[in-house]
Amino acid sequence: MNTSPHDAIEQAAEWAVELDSTPSQDTKVAFQTWLSSDPEHQIAWQKINRFRQSYIDLKPHAAAVNVVQDTRQRQLSRRVFLERFMALGGLSIGAGLLANRSSVGDWLAQLPADQSTNVGEQRNILTAAGALHLNTYSAINMTEAGNQVIVELIQGELAFTTEQTSTNKQTIVCEQLKLYSHNANYALRRHQSGEYTVSVQKGHVTARLVGQERTIYAQQSLNITNHQFKDLVAAQPYAFSWIKGRLEASDISLDTWVAEISRYTHGYIHLDSSLNTLAVMGSFPLHSLAESYDLLQNALPVTVQSPLPYVTFIRPS
Repeated sequence: MNTSPHDAIEQAAEWAVELDSTPSQDTKVAFQTWLSSDPEHQIAWQKINRFRQSYIDLKPHAAAVNVVQDTRQRQLSRRVFLERFMALGGLSIGAGLLANRSSVGDWLAQLPADQSTNVGEQRNILTAAGALHLNTYSAINMTEAGNQVIVELIQGELAFTTEQTSTNKQTIVCEQLKLYSHNANYALRRHQSGEYTVSVQKGHVTARLVGQERTIYAQQSLNITNHQFKDLVAAQPYAFSWIKGRLEASDISLDTWVAEISRYTHGYIHLDSSLNTLAVMGSFPLHSLAESYDLLQNALPVTVQSPLPYVTFIRPS
């Protein structure tokens, strides 16, 4: 057989589920057959066991599993988690995490920031122009001058909510993009891809970028790609619901749901590709993944399993 390293890791994690649940003799034989059928399987199984052992060394295994099942438990600091993950010698899941949202560059970018949040953390900051909200793994610099608040978004996502009677203004800067608003509720997200999304809940926001200007009104979103404004589209509820600690899904695809939930955990969530386009509707808590997974399983024909700390699989039920 010629199994890719990534597929071998996923299969090894699946076998970990089977072998941890009082396996039958047939299951044990099938596992040995799988293990001996491809050298990549043996390498993957060794990595999975080393991964598990690294968390056993850190804390009792049951307590580590609880971190995945209930994020209200104390999580590892991002730096410790990355160091332990990288120490596993190129585990493909760890490499995927680093490539997507755990880059050392992003972590270093937070160091000089005036305000920053860790993965899964949110923060509310009262300013002269209204309440400034920082979402998970975000960083800003902020200056208050007279009746104006100027915020530089270094990474992640922020939102402003204001009182109708406020006379103060906000200016948001993100590289060459500038947003100007007064008495508006809106959010700005800086994606890992380098794209931006501006979503307005109330009032209106003016966006300026390299000779371009666009006004975004209530319940509209503007995507910015390669320094170009795209067409205005309807704003997604989850663009604002995170402020209240919820992921509000209104007929979004399951792969989008997974991508959004993944922003609030250090872990890796693998979605079976056959489920990508399933439609999701509902309200999911961002600070209790266990509850969100239960709600998902009740709403859709899926099964959620966490065979290892920080590793979760979503499969057809």
